[in-house]
Amino acid sequence: MQLVDFTNQIKDYYKSKHYKELLIFFKDNKWNFNEGEISNNYQIISNVLMALAKENHFDYWFKFLESYAINININTNSWIISSYGWVLYYKLKDESQKNNINYHEHDTLEQENEESDYYNQDAHINKTDLIIKIEELIKVIQGKKDDFLYLVFSKLFNLVVKTEKNKVSKNFKLINEFCNIINPELLSKICDSFENTRKWVTKKEEQASDYERWHAYKTKALFEIWNYNECLELSLRTLQNIDKFHYSNDVWLARRIALCNKKLWNIDNALEELNKVYRNKRDWYIEKEIAEIYFEKSNIDEALKFSLKAINNFWDIEFKIDLLILLWDIYLGKWNLDIAFKHYLLSKLIRQEKDWKIPNELIRKIELYSTDYLEKINYKDVLNELKKIWKSSISNWEREDKNFIEKWTGKIVKILHNNEKWADGFIEYNNIDSANNQIYFKLNSTDKLIPQIKIWFEVKFRTKFNKQKEEYYAIPICSKI
Repeated sequence: MQLVDFTNQIKDYYKSKHYKELLIFFKDNKWNFNEGEISNNYQIISNVLMALAKENHFDYWFKFLESYAINININTNSWIISSYGWVLYYKLKDESQKNNINYHEHDTLEQENEESDYYNQDAHINKTDLIIKIEELIKVIQGKKDDFLYLVFSKLFNLVVKTEKNKVSKNFKLINEFCNIINPELLSKICDSFENTRKWVTKKEEQASDYERWHAYKTKALFEIWNYNECLELSLRTLQNIDKFHYSNDVWLARRIALCNKKLWNIDNALEELNKVYRNKRDWYIEKEIAEIYFEKSNIDEALKFSLKAINNFWDIEFKIDLLILLWDIYLGKWNLDIAFKHYLLSKLIRQEKDWKIPNELIRKIELYSTDYLEKINYKDVLNELKKIWKSSISNWEREDKNFIEKWTGKIVKILHNNEKWADGFIEYNNIDSANNQIYFKLNSTDKLIPQIKIWFEVKFRTKFNKQKEEYYAIPICSKI
């Protein structure tokens, strides 16, 4: 058998996806050729490597390279580098699945509630040999600058960060160092599309580019390892440099900017930025973060309002233990000791229910109350009692607050159209959050306000965000009178 025949047969096996037959054929016939003939043939090496990966023979790929003295460096053939990269990719994917680390091919960094992230600041990076090999390969690929290698480079980058992101205990030091190895300017800014099926409806959706993903992961990692100054600077630059964001990454970056300002004691800036985020993302943890800032500013009433909104907002109560502690502090500040204690008590009962560790400080404060009282209570009773308090309190507040959320009063200062089809123009109002004190409005022809429309007509309205135009517009509700 000639070397060319040996090579072509291996290629044919690979193209037809007969990976097992390829490996058997190679094992039976490799003795017909010396090591140099095989090691210098990139087609044989790359195809055998890929077949080993496809057949999950991960224990043999390194021995195979070693036996033929194949070193992976900038001078190695790109086909071999690519196959080596895919072996590492499939190996990491296999290990992740064995460790029950699951993710969707198109999942993102921030799809779940950030409050659920667990990270131990004292954790060491603890890179596995596989991660070290991936990092070494990425350095080689970046030095090689061969477009042929970009696909495996992209796949490795995304798999490493997604694997770490989906662990219960996330190692953000590892994610940060891994991002440091990658030059973001070499990452693609092209946004690919994929078919996504939800509720039996399939739609084509655009996904974030690798460039956008790198900035999302890097800023998240910087925040979690307490590098707030660098996180703030990079988040601001990212918002300026990327024209179009996906998965609400622009909202997450804005939130990160706000929280960095909070950590750096720029409290007023933090509150301003969080309020901007809140207009687009009314999740409970945003409300909790706004409440925390108001509490730090000693504005107990506003802290209570946003805390109550957060506790009544959708999400399981066990994720809101820190919020219960905040409510304890707030109610103490209002000298309502009984309600304050019940929030503290509920946080302890949740930990007992979930078999979580109870901090000593929490135990000491709970024990200040009589043991007889504590023996008579249970988790559900306390939760139900507090739910009634939360709902009644938020209802009372909404009735009392005439300017609840984003309801405004203003005067119509310009009319663009007022005909049988519609009326539109601009309302002038006192917007403390923006230098622009005018907002566009539009009414349908059937709206009862149409006959009253005129210049300087006073109207109550609420605002809504137009995602396509990325601006707010007014929805008039009624006349001020």
